Amino acid sequence: MQTQTFRGNFLISLYGVFLIIMVVMFCLFSYDLWTGRRDLPFAGWMLFVALVWYLILGSGLFYFRLSSDHLEIKSHVFPGFRKKYLLEDISRVLFERATAKTPKGLRIKMKTGSRSLNFFAGSLRRRHWEALAQALVERGIPVDYTPGW
Repeated sequence: MQTQTFRGNFLISLYGVFLIIMVVMFCLFSYDLWTGRRDLPFAGWMLFVALVWYLILGSGLFYFRLSSDHLEIKSHVFPGFRKKYLLEDISRVLFERATAKTPKGLRIKMKTGSRSLNFFAGSLRRRHWEALAQALVERGIPVDYTPGW
């Protein structure tokens, strides 16, 4: 089977828009700090806040690649992040949403042990989720949905 990628445009997703705002804030406060227009405590705290929000928002922007033998999870904003799972080691996949304010996510339940991994994908639209579910079922992976998904 051919490798399929399930990713949306993260720049127009809610998390992506907020992420862009945080990056702009980071650049503005860095420039203010560099030119001396702001003092270190204020700009330093704002840089810290922008960095924390970047990490929080970035954790909700994953996407998925599915081949004939593995599921790969990558991040839109953390270039070095990549997790690969063999399909034969996955017992089931659960599509879930923790709260109404968080993006939809994919929880992977492994066959060995009680290990469960959750990846939020704020850039995926309904058509991406449906295509991913269909592709997983075609490869023999059971897919479940939580209430409110």
